Amino acid sequence: DLWHLNLSSNPLQHIQPQQFSPLCNLKTVDLNNTKMPPCACQQMTFYMRRRSIAIKNGMTNCDSSADELIYCPDVVNSTRDASDFDECNVVRETKVLNEKATSSWMIVALSILACLVAFVVLLYVCHRRNAKSTKDVQKITLSDVKPSEENGNRDTLLSYDKT
Repeated sequence: DLWHLNLSSNPLQHIQPQQFSPLCNLKTVDLNNTKMPPCACQQMTFYMRRRSIAIKNGMTNCDSSADELIYCPDVVNSTRDASDFDECNVVRETKVLNEKATSSWMIVALSILACLVAFVVLLYVCHRRNAKSTKDVQKITLSDVKPSEENGNRDTLLSYDKT
């Protein structure tokens, strides 16, 4: 997940472009005040351009004579470079797919949780409505009962429930 690499102010003697192959997310390399041999500089510049990696602040030794640059060997093993880069891309794509799957499952779980909360709220509202209507029925029933003089209201209520 490296996006920016800062190699500024380093005396790089033995750097090869394919060392950057596993860094498929790399977008910029800062090479400010970096000293390296002319051939290595040429190879790095070519490699970075091929991979669309921006070089910030340039390199200081790339301005060698044309004779020195003609004899620079091409050290990039394109087969190994491509396989490392492809492997990095596969890992990156796998991570992206895993993140999408995780977010999808989170959405499903939150949807189920929202449905459960809505169901519990609905049950509570129904319970409160039934409790209120039960109280209203009891109030009506108690107001219809006439007080008895013999044993009080207890006998009247007990006889009223049986009928």
